[in-house]
Amino acid sequence: MKNKHNNRGMTLIEVLLSIAIFAIVLQVGYSMFFSGNKSFIIGSNRGHAQQDARIVAEHLNKELRYSSILSDSNLTGRYFSIEIVENEDGTNTLNKTEYDTGAIKEEKRLVNGTWDIIQLKKTNRIIEAKIVIEENNNTIYSLPLSIPLENINNASSLDIDLSNGEKIYFALAEDTYITNNPNDDDPPNDNNNPPNNEEPEEPEESDDSEEEVYQTWTPGVIYSINTIVSHNGRNYKRRTTWGDSEVPGDNFQVWQEYSDIWLSYNVYFEGDVVLHEGVRYRSKQWNTGMNPSTVDWAWQKID
Repeated sequence: MKNKHNNRGMTLIEVLLSIAIFAIVLQVGYSMFFSGNKSFIIGSNRGHAQQDARIVAEHLNKELRYSSILSDSNLTGRYFSIEIVENEDGTNTLNKTEYDTGAIKEEKRLVNGTWDIIQLKKTNRIIEAKIVIEENNNTIYSLPLSIPLENINNASSLDIDLSNGEKIYFALAEDTYITNNPNDDDPPNDNNNPPNNEEPEEPEESDDSEEEVYQTWTPGVIYSINTIVSHNGRNYKRRTTWGDSEVPGDNFQVWQEYSDIWLSYNVYFEGDVVLHEGVRYRSKQWNTGMNPSTVDWAWQKID
């Protein structure tokens, strides 16, 4: 018995149906690829935006924390300014300028980036900053930042937007007369005798026997992670495997200031524990300038 074979092939309807199914599958596959690629680009851009914003935050902390903020009408002697300079390629540069009695002495580029808005608002001794990065007029990342000011002269208010061409002026502590009363115009008492001929108080003896002394940081020496060193009167802990040439106090991601107390300029890694306003917090992720008592996505309160 012979087998019968169907030699007719595919009908026109079957061909059209196959083409339609193939087109649907191709369209779905392309949509999935396009959507995934778009998500990857958005995630990559957001990651770069976060990095740019955090680097700017580190520079602002470093420059302003121990400085005295000046008004436009109080610019004398040696002082500095920070502003945003727009580059031809569309990026921005955070620019620092040093002045001497009004004349420009030196200009320095601190960092380049794609951030669009840097707002600074100061009330009393705190600068509340916001760094915003946009894409196609849409905000893709916004980083709030609190900078506590250590210089007692920082008493006036401030509200500027560096992205609008404004500048923030400041002077170093050694260039300003620091007093416990900003309204006190009396010169400092250089005599060893106290005012009003009062008898000087005997200094209290302090017991520093329990204070641990760490090795002094030495340029050129390669330090391993978690090594604690002393530099300029402060202690720092090495946190990264890179940055061998970084000086403690310049980059708080490489060298974290060693303290149990939360410091806004420090860079914290996941698992770090700090004490803030009498409460202990554990870091959930890499962060800097995030107040543990208000930013719950970065910090977890430890019961």
